[in-house]
Amino acid sequence: MAILRDDKPFNPNSEIFGRIRLTETEPGYPGVDYSFKNISIPPATIEFQTASNPLDYSEDRMKVPVVPKHFQLDFDPSIYGITQDMLKQRLDLADCWVDRDGTKHDGNRRPPPGPGLLLQPYRYRANAHANSRFPVDVEIVYGIPTGDEPKDKLVLMFINIERVYPLALPEDREKMREEKEQRTRNLYGNSGVAK
Repeated sequence: MAILRDDKPFNPNSEIFGRIRLTETEPGYPGVDYSFKNISIPPATIEFQTASNPLDYSEDRMKVPVVPKHFQLDFDPSIYGITQDMLKQRLDLADCWVDRDGTKHDGNRRPPPGPGLLLQPYRYRANAHANSRFPVDVEIVYGIPTGDEPKDKLVLMFINIERVYPLALPEDREKMREEKEQRTRNLYGNSGVAK
């Protein structure tokens, strides 16, 4: 949360998430996908994703600074004993979530993603603090037991934490660059706009 919500610097070599197990990059894409292994939680895979800053509207995306984007903690096998209330308190989550259009929805339980899947997902918006810089969405997914276990004894499968940025397509970035240049021209005249 400190990295994604409060913009604390991310250093992949600090071992805050564990030791780097694997990194992946895509040609023409400046971000890096990190996979960590942490001996404190051996059944978990920890993944952290960086991407080009969506708030920088430069056309050449390879020259845009890289920022933290997404964190996933995936338990395999799933684990018992970590309740929603524990995670809500630890991650400081609100009893609501916000969709991509900015509409606030009360409650957190979402319908399972499809028939035949024994999953129970929950969606949250992290509470903002005085030093918060970005909104953060959290998805917690539990598995519904299929054996002899009580059906109300859910198992934690994974947690996704994502920094929320406005969706900006290439045409949106071009429009925003033009608007910025126009504001600069209005303030300083043509001499203030880079040639």
